[in-house]
Amino acid sequence: NKGSTIVLQDDEITEVIAIPTGYDGLTIEGASGKKVVWKAPNSPGSKPESILAIGNSANLKIRNITFQINGNAESAIRVGGNCPGMLLENIEIIDPLQAGISITNVLAERGTPMTVCNIRVIATKPSDKGKNLSGIQIKADVPTK
Repeated sequence: NKGSTIVLQDDEITEVIAIPTGYDGLTIEGASGKKVVWKAPNSPGSKPESILAIGNSANLKIRNITFQINGNAESAIRVGGNCPGMLLENIEIIDPLQAGISITNVLAERGTPMTVCNIRVIATKPSDKGKNLSGIQIKADVPTK
């Protein structure tokens, strides 16, 4: 629900989640003092764009989580749309295919910026098929005429 806090208590979770539009004030965080590892499901075929997709939600917070991708998703977190006040904090991302965090067409507002802090992206394997790995990828889709 809007404004809820989800505290991850398990040591490991394995899921792909898309947070629908309008979950303003939602917080997802690892339990205090605990290392929570969010793993990408093993995907032998096509890989998902991300294991956590967020869009069009204000004041959403994701913090204190290690995302273990192991080459099973393009990125750990994908953000798009109007996201004023979003906070991504104390996040570690291991072995994404393309980028740790992918930010596309994100808007914030004066006084309520999107904040990304204390992010660590680790690549333990060489990039796949000549792709360059980015810690944070920021894109703007420009419509063609």
